[in-house]
Amino acid sequence: MNNLFLILVSSLLALPLHANEIALTFDDAPRGDELIYSGVERTQKIIDVLKQHGIQTMFFVNTNRFPHAKGAERIAAYSKAGHLIANHTHSHLQLKDAPVKAFLEEIDRADKLLRPFPTFRPWFRFPNLGEGTSVEIRDHVRNHLKQKGYRNGYVTVDNHDYFIDDQVQAALKNGQKVNLDKACEMLADIMWDGIKFYDEVAQKHLGPVRHVLLMHENDIEAHCLDKLISHIHAKGWKVISPEAAFSDPVLKNEPDTLYLNQGRIAAIAHAKTGIKYISPWLSGGALKTEFEKRQIVEK
Repeated sequence: MNNLFLILVSSLLALPLHANEIALTFDDAPRGDELIYSGVERTQKIIDVLKQHGIQTMFFVNTNRFPHAKGAERIAAYSKAGHLIANHTHSHLQLKDAPVKAFLEEIDRADKLLRPFPTFRPWFRFPNLGEGTSVEIRDHVRNHLKQKGYRNGYVTVDNHDYFIDDQVQAALKNGQKVNLDKACEMLADIMWDGIKFYDEVAQKHLGPVRHVLLMHENDIEAHCLDKLISHIHAKGWKVISPEAAFSDPVLKNEPDTLYLNQGRIAAIAHAKTGIKYISPWLSGGALKTEFEKRQIVEK
């Protein structure tokens, strides 16, 4: 009996900590009206699905969108529903395209508009995950964020929902018939491919981690959100809160590399090994071929 007990305890201790856990986060909120939902409808759809599944998420916000499609009211609705609000610059300015001074002003301008929200958290996510073209620029911005009390709202898994949404919106604009069920299937499949890919990189170089999924506040995510969450659960994964994911000690340190636009796991692996891990669906050509193969836009 004692030996059996010891074997059982040893087996439990050998299980990976935090395995198969992921948080959902949305970039670019509040996006404007699209052709499946108005902005207001999309916000309510997302809130309803997240409530149904008992999930808290985080919205990385561009505050220049506040005057359009009731943007400020929608961020207030997300906050009232218990979701976290964070900084994504005022106008989605990319650091590679702007002087550092202008980029820091974008952060600070958004900060002033976001802090009044009750669920605001001082997390910052770089647009397109780009932290600049040199170590000097990268570290200057990192130091500014630290002085302002911010932490990096990194991702571990990218998600090419924007490509599917762009294709669907273009087809609808042209009066074509779109099979949204097939669009959701493609979204779930490529999302799962990304989760598997980056989790394998993490297991190889870091061990088990709590993942952070990058999503966008667009029509296709809103329409497919219930199926996406169900797909994650069906694979044996647990959806956790963003704050729980961002508390992972394995991922807390800023990686010393400029290879950052594939997420934190790829960045840490690159800093350790020099290998540039690239998501299998990074290629727009591959995504377009897959989209057409699935006959999402009906002829």
